[in-house]
Amino acid sequence: MSINDSPILVVDDDEMCCRIIADILQRAGYEVEATTDAFVAVSWARRRSYALIVSDVGMPELSGTALVAEIRRTMPEMPVILVTAFPDPTTQAKARALRVPLLAKPFETKDIVALVGQLLLAEKNGAAARD
Repeated sequence: MSINDSPILVVDDDEMCCRIIADILQRAGYEVEATTDAFVAVSWARRRSYALIVSDVGMPELSGTALVAEIRRTMPEMPVILVTAFPDPTTQAKARALRVPLLAKPFETKDIVALVGQLLLAEKNGAAARD
C-alpha cells in the first residue's frame, strides 16, 4: 500500500546508498523507484509522475543540482530533497537557490521520513490551493 498515488524517485550513484534510502522510504509506506543513473532519472521523470525526488548531489556526469534544474524546466513545482556527504557552503548555496532542502549524510531514518512527509503535505496543500 502506498501513502501517495505517485511513487518517490530515489537517485544516487552509490548503489548501497540508493538501496538504503529506497528501503527506508518503503518501510515508511511509500512506493519507491530507484536508479543509480541521473540521466535515467531525468528520462523516467519525463515519462512518469513522481510525488517527490530524493537525489544525491555528487554524482558523475550529472550532479544532483543539475538534475533538479533539468527536471524543474518542465516540472517547476516538483518537490526534491538533495542528500550529500559533503554539505559545504557552495552546495548549501546551490540548494538554497533551487529552493531544495539539503540533508547531510549520514542522516537519521526519522529525519528523511519526516522531511519527505513535510514536503508531500506541503505539495498536497499547495495543489489544493491551486485548484
